[in-house]
Amino acid sequence: MERYGSNKKPRILLVEDNEIILKSYFRSLEEAGFSVVGISDADNIENLFWEMKFNIILCDTDNDIGSLDGPDACRNALDKKLISEDVLVIGMSDDSRTNQPRWAGIAHHAGFYDKDYSDDNSKDKRKGIGFKVMAHYLNFEKAKPGTSWRARMLPKVEY
Repeated sequence: MERYGSNKKPRILLVEDNEIILKSYFRSLEEAGFSVVGISDADNIENLFWEMKFNIILCDTDNDIGSLDGPDACRNALDKKLISEDVLVIGMSDDSRTNQPRWAGIAHHAGFYDKDYSDDNSKDKRKGIGFKVMAHYLNFEKAKPGTSWRARMLPKVEY
């Protein structure tokens, strides 16, 4: 996997079918220091992995455009070894209670965001998705293999 030095921005693939959210998150991620590739259709994920390398994937769960939802598209790419273990995978949704379990085995530790968490219209950039993703990415990059930061999310256990 191509790693980025101090003069290169980490590249993030943003998959979001809502055009307004896509634009808002795109701007916030760029302001946080990422090179952003945004798409609205999860069906196109695999094609992009042949064309370029990513450090992070930030993907919506429910994708109303195309035939694949985010978790399905990412799982397919993982199964085909198109996503390496060095790529941070983060799922996101408006409905975390229902959709977070769908990212088990795909997204990394703490790799699920509720879309309502960020305020990308705030003047305080620490409230935006870009700041949150950058902090997560820096922790992921510093973590050693085999640590919880590098582990995939486990399925939710019902008691």
